[in-house]
Amino acid sequence: MKVIYLVESKFCKRDYDRFGIEILCDRGYSDIEVWDLSAWFRPDYFNKYRPADLIAGENYKSISSNKVAIGLLKLLPRDSIFVCILKPSIKSMAFFSYLNKNNFTYGFLSFGYFPVRGNLYKIKKILNDPLLILKRLVNLISVKMYTLATLSIHANFVILGGGVATSGHINSKTVILKGHTLDYDLFLSADFTSTARKKENIVFLDDNGPNHPDDIDRNTAFTAETYYRVLNNFFNSLEVKLGMEVIIAPHPRSDYKRTGNPFNGRIISDLTTIQTIKESSVVISHGSTATSFAVLYNKPMLFMLNRLYPSYSHEGIKNMAKVFHKEPIDISVSDFIIQDSDLIIDSDAYNFYKELYIKESGTPEKKTWDIFADYLDTI
Repeated sequence: MKVIYLVESKFCKRDYDRFGIEILCDRGYSDIEVWDLSAWFRPDYFNKYRPADLIAGENYKSISSNKVAIGLLKLLPRDSIFVCILKPSIKSMAFFSYLNKNNFTYGFLSFGYFPVRGNLYKIKKILNDPLLILKRLVNLISVKMYTLATLSIHANFVILGGGVATSGHINSKTVILKGHTLDYDLFLSADFTSTARKKENIVFLDDNGPNHPDDIDRNTAFTAETYYRVLNNFFNSLEVKLGMEVIIAPHPRSDYKRTGNPFNGRIISDLTTIQTIKESSVVISHGSTATSFAVLYNKPMLFMLNRLYPSYSHEGIKNMAKVFHKEPIDISVSDFIIQDSDLIIDSDAYNFYKELYIKESGTPEKKTWDIFADYLDTI
């Protein structure tokens, strides 16, 4: 049985670990390939992003068009299974139609992730820019076409993580595998050795700023110089107010050894993000998915935003903070106030977040990919 991961971003060492390839190999499913569709779906990203830890080799295939994809599909045994770590689109409809016609088994991952922007944000954005009305109409037509097209997608399985996780590809024959977010896998396997870092500290969950690869195909005038200047000014004030130093939990896609330290010489942790958070006293974030670790280790959190940030990021940060009954700090002003209540942990809010966005009560205390391997054992 061949297992094929369908992805729309370049596959790196971090992805190899997160998507459980070693676990599947240990469970006897060692015939694994990764098909990267980013050259087809995201050409700007594909041409501009060069990760240092890219996985390569004969089991890694870059798919540049539907023709290439169908050509590879024709060579596969019919018992091949596809794990789709992407969202189907109009571009991929012929691909999924081929999977259906030839009775391939395929499914999707769907996690609760974290609170996202609401409809109020979208309405405000349109009212502030009437030209967006035309763009929205065009987008609406595309969405309707996509919706009609995706009616032909019949997932054999869906892995769900978190109470709000759902999928538009579930039907009466779909096997629902109740799991959790991939961050919970790291929590389950956490086994840390002690470190010399004993004093209290504030951990910043780095989001790689304007250099994040997911922003390559977005147009933004927000520069790295502005981003880090404002951020470091905030850190200076925060360290004085709380009497602790800020250390950086680097984003997995960052490469500060190559680009240099943009945090005015502050410590960039060489530990994993989960261990850095576990050993922290306070966690600050723009709304990172790594917030899950702060919840699981019961760490007080501060959220921050900057009025200079692109508008698409504001609502997400506000919604994330709202779940924990907090207001984000505007770091573009120097006279921000931190009250004692800002550092209080609301246990009910933490439990609520875990239930909806990390792991539901009663789901298996085993890694997601062991849950998936259990399913493969039944086929």
